[in-house]
Parts: sequence; structure tokens; C-alpha cells
Amino acid sequence: MTSGAAELERNLLGDRGESILSWVLLTFHGKAPLFRPAHLGGKWPVADYAIELFGKPGRFFLIQAKTTQRGIQRNGRLRIQVDRDKYNALASTAVPRYIVGIDDTKEDVFICAARTCRSSQLSSLTTAHSLKLPETRRMLFKEVDAFWKAVGRKHFRASAFSDR
Repeated sequence: MTSGAAELERNLLGDRGESILSWVLLTFHGKAPLFRPAHLGGKWPVADYAIELFGKPGRFFLIQAKTTQRGIQRNGRLRIQVDRDKYNALASTAVPRYIVGIDDTKEDVFICAARTCRSSQLSSLTTAHSLKLPETRRMLFKEVDAFWKAVGRKHFRASAFSDR
């Protein structure tokens, strides 16, 4: 396969993964989905998506998404590749942040919090938390909502850019 064909194949795989992720995040819970995903585009160095909680304006989280056709290891972990520096940039943000692994062959989506910086790349991801499951999506909504409730307005009262 030529390098141009390999690049096209990687792009198509990424596009499929983004479609699968959007479909999962926009799954209805009753009359509405829980999330409003916004794809940030390839120029954002830290995250692929900013996702707002539906009905909770301003309460959001970041996702770095990785799509793979390499499948699940014997130990039950999804084979993905996340560069150490990119992972650490995400883990260093002050908002809820997650790595999402998309298994293209099974069209499943797994999520894991990016809590602390790493000394090496991430080469696999837990499959314990499938976003295809309604209870996982509800848990994610509650976790992000709880984060923003705890932060509240007290952390941003003073500003050099206030109008009065």
C-alpha cells in the first residue's frame, strides 16, 4: 500500500470512529440525548471533542478519541495508541477529560478518565466502561455534572476584564 493510500485508510478509519462516537453520544434517553458533542477539528492539539451536558449549558468535558481495528487483547483491553505528550496535555487540563477508544470492527466505544500524566504512551485502554450502555452514559453525565457543581462560580469572581 502506498503512503497516500495508507493515509486515506487512516482518515477513513478516523471518520468512521467519529461517526460511531457521535451516534453513541447522541443516543436518546427518553425524549433527548444526554450529550451535545462538538467536534473540534484537527487543529486542536489536546482534544477531539468538547461535549456539553444536554440541558446543562456550560457544563462540558473533553474527549480525545482513538479508533482502531486492532481489536481487544487477551487481557480484555482495547489496543490503541495515544502519544505520551498528547495524553499528558489532555490530562493536564482543568476540566473533566477522557480518552475514548472506538473498536471499529465491533462498533463499540470505551471510555477512561485521563486523570494523571504518564511517563510513556498509552497502548491499550480498559473495556470496563462501554458508552454503548445507557448506565455508562448516565454515570458519565452525573460525574461531569458533579464536577461542575463542585467548581461553582466561586472560582471565577474576580477578573481584570470586568465591566464594573
